Amino acid sequence: MNYKLFLKFLINIGDLTLPGKKAHNKMSPPERDINIQFQPNNTNFKEAAVLILVYPSFNGNPCIALIERSDYVGVHSGQISFPGGRFEFSDNSFWDTAIRETAEEIGIDNSVIKFLKEMSMVYIPPSNFKVFPFIGYVDKKPLFKLDKNEVKSIIELPISDLLRENNKAKKSIITSYMRKVTVPMYIFEDNYVWGATAMILSEFELLILDVLNKKNI
Repeated sequence: MNYKLFLKFLINIGDLTLPGKKAHNKMSPPERDINIQFQPNNTNFKEAAVLILVYPSFNGNPCIALIERSDYVGVHSGQISFPGGRFEFSDNSFWDTAIRETAEEIGIDNSVIKFLKEMSMVYIPPSNFKVFPFIGYVDKKPLFKLDKNEVKSIIELPISDLLRENNKAKKSIITSYMRKVTVPMYIFEDNYVWGATAMILSEFELLILDVLNKKNI
């Protein structure tokens, strides 16, 4: 499916009910419920927002942008994630956070990013962040300019790869904050996507399948 046709159907995603926990549980690490300490009235958590940026590749196929984070002293060092970051008081909303951070990390003019939908919040126990994901899109292939202090590389993921049935597995990993553990993950060529990013991807995947099925595509 080319980008223009895909976008025609993707616009309808705003009318769909979020699958939320159903989607998150598909890609949730087994220790998540044990480690989670978040309560809705907790005032000590931090807040962030990330963006699922949908755009056309050079050959006209729909893609989304993932990033490989730079190595640093922290629990998310070197991980694959979405562009995004911490809420700042100058931000008027979490959407503003998502597009501001996207502009800073991968160099896209945030004025050209169009809002599609806010997704379900994900809480990340190791870093004590509430993360608010958004779906946005641009009309043309972006010219990425990476902030090398934060982003090691960009991964351009075709939507067709996300929708493949054989792109998931369970593998053992060792994290910077946890012993060796077996987690569900997406596998895109040599890229392993797990944790909160995989949970958000899972909800995005179910939304796409839902809107395409409703349109009998």
